[in-house]
Amino acid sequence: MNILRKVVKRDIIFSSQRKFSSQNQPPEFLQAYNQLFIKSNIINELLPKKIETIDHLKETFPTLLSSNRAKEADLASVNKGILEPAHDLIDRGGKRWRPALGLILAEAFGRDIKNLEANKDVYYLSGLVELVHNGSLMIDDLQDNSKFRRGEPCTYIKYGADIASNTSTFLYFAPLLKIDKYITDKKARAKILTIFNQEMVNLMLGQNWDINWHNGKVEPNANFYHQMVVNKTSTLPRMNARSLGAALRLKNSQVVKLSSFLNSLGAAFQIQDDIIALKSQEYAQERDKYEDIREGKRSLVVINALKSGKDKKLIKEILNSHTEDVAKLEQAYKAIHQNQSAFDKADKEAKQLVEKSWTAINPVLPEGDAKKKIEELSQFIIKRNL
Repeated sequence: MNILRKVVKRDIIFSSQRKFSSQNQPPEFLQAYNQLFIKSNIINELLPKKIETIDHLKETFPTLLSSNRAKEADLASVNKGILEPAHDLIDRGGKRWRPALGLILAEAFGRDIKNLEANKDVYYLSGLVELVHNGSLMIDDLQDNSKFRRGEPCTYIKYGADIASNTSTFLYFAPLLKIDKYITDKKARAKILTIFNQEMVNLMLGQNWDINWHNGKVEPNANFYHQMVVNKTSTLPRMNARSLGAALRLKNSQVVKLSSFLNSLGAAFQIQDDIIALKSQEYAQERDKYEDIREGKRSLVVINALKSGKDKKLIKEILNSHTEDVAKLEQAYKAIHQNQSAFDKADKEAKQLVEKSWTAINPVLPEGDAKKKIEELSQFIIKRNL
């Protein structure tokens, strides 16, 4: 593939984890929770790295074959066409704040999450969300024509668009095959399946808005933007919290407030992520400083710039062109950067979202170390620079 050759030639230092500046390190406890998540081995339990035998295939996907007496199947295509590309993306790392937050929330409401055996339901829900998240990244990169993900060529570039689109969809649903094993309470399981269906519909609707906007079909305002991120970026942490509410038997009022908090936290995360994509030199080294411009992405910064900037016509034309012309991309990049108020307004919005939502959630969370960690993680999300 020509694209792959171009990607490989780029002078970029790849890494399996995003680098944070020394002034803006993630909270130390985040790594500890990520290690617990890895130690639980839930990802590999839900999605093995390789199918070794036909019996292993039957055990992993019990409804797949036409007969349990089947003696052969094309295992190589399952491994090469789904499991390898899935784990290739997962193993690159990432921030993984979503599963960590799920573990901390469970801890806040009384679970000793260091006891892996007693908390299989909690780890399952975090694993489910993490797999869906990786599936959403895979298809998002294809739809956006992105070049890099976590410092390496995107899955569709490395393995092909057909494999990436199929694997991403697979990651949405494969974890549900094991739900009976990890969520043994029938009422909780029924609630979680309903929540999953609701939130996956929300995720697709949020993605639909994003796609239509970056294709220039609609020019969104700030209200449209917030509706999109709450139904895209906020969806998976909210899914995790609502599902935990069912597993932990929390009060409905607690779940509603947790969901509201995560709506705001997810929106703030996305706003900050978009600021980083346009501002951070480290991000530019790892991925591409023109990525969002080439995509035509309507971030809150861009929406602000199109509303108040003197070069809004130029910016809009270049965004809608999806050009590969570096000179034009640089024009739009500079025009957006010259409108500092567009960045300031977005940054202020992100901070206000978290501050306001924390005031509402503060009385709901039991006092303790876990509550302090949730607050610290929230602050990190809006103050990070990569």
